Amino acid sequence: MPLHGFFICYWRRACRFQTSVVGGFAQYGLAVWLYSLNMAALAAVGYRLVVLLPDLDNDEHTLDRKVSLLVLMATSALCVGFSLISPEKALWAYVLNVGAPSLARWIGAKRGREVS
Repeated sequence: MPLHGFFICYWRRACRFQTSVVGGFAQYGLAVWLYSLNMAALAAVGYRLVVLLPDLDNDEHTLDRKVSLLVLMATSALCVGFSLISPEKALWAYVLNVGAPSLARWIGAKRGREVS
């Protein structure tokens, strides 16, 4: 089984576990950390796959994918930071992922490319 197949199988099981832990124990910082660090790791692996795939070199959606994954990594780090202050409300940092498409369009416009 290729390496990416291992990650797919691992993350499928890990996502179920981390979601059930944070769903039941969101008031504890460690549960939020588990969820956020796993999401950041998943985004990092996804970003690496986007960068390595040769078919996506000139794809118009590559910038959107990269920006979305970088925003997910940033909001995961922000969530870990917020969990030190208020673990119950730290997961609200993920709402910022809604702005990723607008950010990708803005960056594309700055670069002179249109991102849909």
